[in-house]
Amino acid sequence: MPDEGAALELPGSCISLRLAWPCTGSGVGTPPHLAGLRRDGGTRPWVIIGRFCHPIAHRALQPSTPSSTPDPGEPAADSLEQWFGTPQGAYVLAWEAAQIDRIVTDIFGYYAVQLGLPGFDLLRANRATSRYRAALGANAEVIADPHELPFAAESLDLLLLPHVLEFSGEPHQILREAERVLRPEGELILTGFNPVSLWGLRKLFARSRSAPWTAEFVSVLRVKDWLKLLAFDLRGGRFGCYKPPVESEKWLTRYDFLDRLGEHWWPVAGAVYVMQARKRVAGMRVISPVWRRQTRRAGGLAPVSSTSASRVEGGLFGAREGSRTIEERQQ
Repeated sequence: MPDEGAALELPGSCISLRLAWPCTGSGVGTPPHLAGLRRDGGTRPWVIIGRFCHPIAHRALQPSTPSSTPDPGEPAADSLEQWFGTPQGAYVLAWEAAQIDRIVTDIFGYYAVQLGLPGFDLLRANRATSRYRAALGANAEVIADPHELPFAAESLDLLLLPHVLEFSGEPHQILREAERVLRPEGELILTGFNPVSLWGLRKLFARSRSAPWTAEFVSVLRVKDWLKLLAFDLRGGRFGCYKPPVESEKWLTRYDFLDRLGEHWWPVAGAVYVMQARKRVAGMRVISPVWRRQTRRAGGLAPVSSTSASRVEGGLFGAREGSRTIEERQQ
């Protein structure tokens, strides 16, 4: 069992972590996520409540309470994983996983993090050197608060946010943290439920207190505005899942034709969407002027003629020389 503040190293990477767990009293025992922590690649998650040390920089966090459970005032995101196990959720998850695989295949880098839904490996098609799943759930490889990510500034090449904004009371803060931890030209991928769809209409009349109907659906236009304020460039996006929100697998199969028709006739009315954005950083290139020394050849001295000399003398001594000239002519 490591001591508080012990430095560890994530398997397969050169990132060192600083573990810390603020205890509130003598009766607090060993946190369950730290029990049996091993350095030989065990299945236990890594708890990061303190400092994330990176070769470039580090950032110290000071959480008020242990971030082992979500905020009671926010919808429970872990119930979304249970919903993905239903026929209705499996239909959405299959489409999103296919879109994410298509996008992340061509994204290269060293560090890629999936924030949320730790029970599903949505970065399986990515070729990053190190890939981690961070969340507050027990299945996460890195336990972290999405509102205060324990990653160094400009340290990640790819960040995936699968349905994270809908289940947060502060989606702006999550996007600000995403902008902070991504490197320049880093990629941000997020998924969400579309309020302008049959599923959004279903949410308006839903009485169920289970996911995903308890989430706050965020439209694509709002997300685009938020990303624009944070200097993200939208690289692409796509809508999908045009079937009505029926729960029976039998009826979902019968509505297969709606997916084909929806892509052509009402493409913006899909139940979910996937967006890809890139972090832009305004750079400045100093262009120094090239000073060219132009050497001019000095011309030779021209002889002064008598006419020119008289003109010069007349100009300087005009009255005296002029009087002499007149007397000489009279003599």
